[in-house]
Amino acid sequence: MTVDATVQYNRLQNLNVQFVPYEKVVTRYVEKKWRPFAGVTYCSFGYAGAGAGVFYRSAGIQVQYVTDFKRNGFSVGVMKSF
Repeated sequence: MTVDATVQYNRLQNLNVQFVPYEKVVTRYVEKKWRPFAGVTYCSFGYAGAGAGVFYRSAGIQVQYVTDFKRNGFSVGVMKSF
């Protein structure tokens, strides 16, 4: 804001005011509610697995196929994201 005043004989003759408003910029990051994921695992006991799942906000569920190449099966897990 700038003010330019002209005074003559103790009287205000001219008053110029310039005002430039400040514009606030807000940037928001919106995280997706549903986030799919996939992964593979290997255990030192000789088990290997491949799985997939989905996170809803910060809670997730996972289904995994597990095998030791002689026996196989599925595991189900619940997860929490921090």
